[in-house]
Amino acid sequence: MRSSQTDASIETASSWRSDDEGKPEVLSLRAVFASFRWRILATWLLQTHVFVACLTATGVILIIYTVTSQRTLALNKDANDESEKSVALIADATIAEVRSHFGRLMRWNIRLSDLETATFSLSWLVMVALLLFSVIATIQSGVTAQGKVLSILMYVFGYIESVIALPLFYQQFLRLREIAGRLEAR
Repeated sequence: MRSSQTDASIETASSWRSDDEGKPEVLSLRAVFASFRWRILATWLLQTHVFVACLTATGVILIIYTVTSQRTLALNKDANDESEKSVALIADATIAEVRSHFGRLMRWNIRLSDLETATFSLSWLVMVALLLFSVIATIQSGVTAQGKVLSILMYVFGYIESVIALPLFYQQFLRLREIAGRLEAR
């Protein structure tokens, strides 16, 4: 019974990888990119300095996640290794061994959470700096029309909303990449 369930889960995961066009994750990622494009275009049309700052902030965030991606993959691998031991341990181990296993599993989840918190916090600091720069640059450039200042800031807010979602998709991509590698090895 267990092997047929395992085969079914492997097949489900494999079919997800090969037929991901209709999945909500892919659609929401496309929506984020579409939103990202028109907001960045709007900032370029309204204020060139803010446009360059938006691109720079995006570059900094990409660097943050590129630097931490190997660490994230390693933590996901180790957490998944420990998680795969769960079924056998629960079935055959003593209570002390099961307790120890779940303690290790919890520590891996905490390590992953700590890394995600650090990278997400750095991303938010970059976005706050972008917002502050946008206000200062817009006012210093001589834009005095309240509607134009408000438009620029609202586009920057929308841009921040779009960009801040990208790391969440990236983290999920790294998790799925590690799991897909496991499935392909089988």
